[in-house]
Amino acid sequence: MLPQSLSKKLLLTVALLAVGIGALTSQLVAHYYGERIMHDALSETENIARNLALDATDKILINDRVALQKLIDDQMISTPFVTYILVVRDNRVLTHTFPGGVPRGLIGVNQVQNGDGGRLRWIVNEENERYFDVAWPVFDGKAGFVQVGVSETPYRQKITGLRLRMSLLTLLILTASLLLCHYLIRRLTRPLQMLADAVDKIDEGNLDINVPVTGDTEVAKLSQAFNQMLVRIKEHTGKLNDYAERLKQKNVELDRSHQQTRASFEISREIGALPNLSDVCRYLIHKLNDVVTCRSMQIFTFGSGGERLFRFSGSALTQIEGEKSR
Repeated sequence: MLPQSLSKKLLLTVALLAVGIGALTSQLVAHYYGERIMHDALSETENIARNLALDATDKILINDRVALQKLIDDQMISTPFVTYILVVRDNRVLTHTFPGGVPRGLIGVNQVQNGDGGRLRWIVNEENERYFDVAWPVFDGKAGFVQVGVSETPYRQKITGLRLRMSLLTLLILTASLLLCHYLIRRLTRPLQMLADAVDKIDEGNLDINVPVTGDTEVAKLSQAFNQMLVRIKEHTGKLNDYAERLKQKNVELDRSHQQTRASFEISREIGALPNLSDVCRYLIHKLNDVVTCRSMQIFTFGSGGERLFRFSGSALTQIEGEKSR
């Protein structure tokens, strides 16, 4: 399952690229140096065979086998990586460096004729060990040839050790690089994480936040724009809240007016159905007692001409004599 956060995705991408490139590079370098090691070993073996052929010419021609044996023994001492040396003439081994005798399968496996140059062949013994065998003519092949064999095992071990060291070095470099990349990615994506946290707080209804702005990068500009957007949202939200509060008050007033109008219509309808003034006054006192709490309530009313004044005290309607109302 792929990671969800941006920093983890970036780190995973960088890790895959670094591991792939590092492993490929280390193997290519190890392969290149391995090829160079084998090439240098072959070149050195050919040089040894050529020099031995030159030095052994006069000793073979005068049939000085003691000097010839001493020559190849000294060569084995000076070049310990050489596995064996033998000198062959007319299909006969003149001298060699094998303590127990020349192996039967080695005679004739790599030969040169008159006028031939050096010849290289790979040989595998009974233990499946590989050797590169160089045969070099002595006196253009007229005095036989020198055969020098070198085992591949030390060089293969050296190449294996080189691959192992390259792999370990690559692993150390990759580990240090990934740790550095992790630090840099966390540092680069921290402002984005702060923006994400700010968005979560906005979803919770908190607008009193401010994202820190550092530097002049694109992320810093985004943070600054985000802060400005929050300021505008907060202003518009305040205006909307004020408008909603005023609208609520207006609705309350409209509801009160509606109730008053409705009550007025109900009172007018009920009054219109009452037969006399006493019932009207009684009804009004009853309704007013629902609105205003009063221990004693009386209603005064004038006659149609304004000359008579009537008082209703809750039980009876009485006329009050007086001057004509003006």
